Amino acid sequence: MLEHIEPAGGSVPFRLTNTQTPLRQERWVAPQTTLVPPAQWRDAAVRIGRGCLIVSHELPDGRRQILDVLGQGRVLFCSMLTHGTAKARSLTFTNVERLDEHCDRDAIEEARQLAMKRAYEHALLLGRKKSTEKVATALLDLADQFARNADTQMRPSFNLYLMRNELADWLGLTLETVSRCLSDFKRKGLIAFERTDRMTIREKTALRAIADGLAPST
Repeated sequence: MLEHIEPAGGSVPFRLTNTQTPLRQERWVAPQTTLVPPAQWRDAAVRIGRGCLIVSHELPDGRRQILDVLGQGRVLFCSMLTHGTAKARSLTFTNVERLDEHCDRDAIEEARQLAMKRAYEHALLLGRKKSTEKVATALLDLADQFARNADTQMRPSFNLYLMRNELADWLGLTLETVSRCLSDFKRKGLIAFERTDRMTIREKTALRAIADGLAPST
């Protein structure tokens, strides 16, 4: 059994209270919680059952780069946290489960390949895409990860767990630029906000064209 969850805003270790329990472990973490793997989990792979995690790196001057956003089914590799300077934080109540390195070998390898692919694509986004292309790409990615409505193909609705400043830190943009892009997409009828934290993509094809640089992005 896993230890009690610490209050939101703290650091929660994936610590086990019984060393005889199986490697596969599951727990919930509260919003705004930093995840800290213990020594025995330093190379573990942890799958998100529900919820949302962000993985980020903070520079000495306080600036932050969000490296990835992980939703249901995505895998967090704890080696990023224990061998590097990255941090993982939950944005909502999030369910995590440690994968067994033997039983889940194929799933872990598939997740590793996906992580490498996303890192490659994110590097291209940061280095070559225009601001509107970046924001459009991010919204489509979030829709793919978090949309739960029946008609997810053309008009997906999803919880927008990231605040605008977090979108900016993910995309290498300023808060003002992100806000301007979202307002422009809304004005053109490409997106709609049901609430401040819930979005519907109303014109997915048009947004995809902007993300791919195949449509005017001004």
